[in-house]
Amino acid sequence: MGHSCETFANGVLEALAAHQGAGAVANNARIVPGFHPTWDDEDGAVTLIHDCGPESLVRLEASVAGQPRWLTLNLDLGVDAFDPGDVIGIVAEIAGDGEAELTMFIRTSGEDGEVDTELAEPLALAAAPHVATALHTVGRGDNLAGEERFHMLGMRLPRRDFKLDIKEMRVFVLPAGHGLRSRPMTLAGAAD
Repeated sequence: MGHSCETFANGVLEALAAHQGAGAVANNARIVPGFHPTWDDEDGAVTLIHDCGPESLVRLEASVAGQPRWLTLNLDLGVDAFDPGDVIGIVAEIAGDGEAELTMFIRTSGEDGEVDTELAEPLALAAAPHVATALHTVGRGDNLAGEERFHMLGMRLPRRDFKLDIKEMRVFVLPAGHGLRSRPMTLAGAAD
């Protein structure tokens, strides 16, 4: 049986695949439960149009004015614990309107508030549809390591006009006990 965050996230993505709809999405509004965009509406204005259909999980087209400090697409991962050495992977078939790197983070919420863990690898974006993979080995110092808490994956979107087509996406977690790492062990990283 897989990690519950893997199961939860892929359940949200399956609901997105079953969703048929299009139109403007408001800031922090759910496209389906567990999947929503957020942006800074104090320093910028964003008009975000979504289209979910049989060809893609979701297509997004954004018009951005001003300089919003953030613009993210968020996927809830649910409640569980991550151990140092766990590998979190995101695999997506995606396309955009230019080459870019979509950096990601996992926001962890608990009684002491929210903390972010930057993921080690971004998803590469290009004009032609392609499969992009990002892996992150959980380190001892990562904010998401430790006790059972709520986690959310955040994908930073371009803070300019853009088009993004997510044709397919999956999240997976390889337990530390499997002995796999997303990058080679180095002397500096041995403490992780």
